[in-house]
Amino acid sequence: MIEHVRLDEVMGFLDERLEVSKFDEVESNGLIVRASDVVTSIAAAVSTSFHAISRAKSAQADLLIVHHRSWPEIDLELVEEKHTRLRQNGISLYCAHSALDAAPGISNGDGIAEATGVRVRERFLPYHGGMAGVIGTTGGTFQEFVDRLRSALGTLVEAHQNTDRFGVVAIASGGAPYTTYVQEAAARGADTYVTGEITMYTRMYAKERKINLVAGSHYATETFGVRALAQLVEARFGIAWTFVPESPDVY
Repeated sequence: MIEHVRLDEVMGFLDERLEVSKFDEVESNGLIVRASDVVTSIAAAVSTSFHAISRAKSAQADLLIVHHRSWPEIDLELVEEKHTRLRQNGISLYCAHSALDAAPGISNGDGIAEATGVRVRERFLPYHGGMAGVIGTTGGTFQEFVDRLRSALGTLVEAHQNTDRFGVVAIASGGAPYTTYVQEAAARGADTYVTGEITMYTRMYAKERKINLVAGSHYATETFGVRALAQLVEARFGIAWTFVPESPDVY
């Protein structure tokens, strides 16, 4: 096991693998906080929460890889407090948002597909310079797929069977409840749309459009990508990593 690696080497590796230069979401793809020049241990988490920062500290990590940065329009006055907490604990922050959504083989969509037996055939949903979703084929019944998804996510899922057809699944992890996304999935031949969060309008449109709808929570559908990234860093540099689950009341 390597004792430490320069942060710039790890950052360069991640930037290249994710092709961050292709994306217009500059502030959400790449290094956000530099708190140390070396990396000896990594923590991976979905969001930049105080809980994740605390758990990263307990794990003696000096790099936290997340999917969700601390966005000013969401965290408001807490953004700088979180960044200060990271610096005080010597933990650098690397965020992979749209670049991770679109990364073939390691995106959240790819991870869900692999875990549920969906064979990816194409990517869809243009998002900040990449394609954020995947579409693939699978066998069995709709209920069997829902059971596989529930097992893979480790949480309850909301499922609506709106057609007897099943076998082509579109996956857009996290917050993708928009009816235009469901429309595009259906136009590409999908009979089932999977995401994290849905609304009344998503349920109504899917029912009337006759496409199956499954929601597995924003958090649970986005644990796959950061794990995959951390595994890549470990394979490349030999740096140990740990996954930091969010507190159970945040999903």
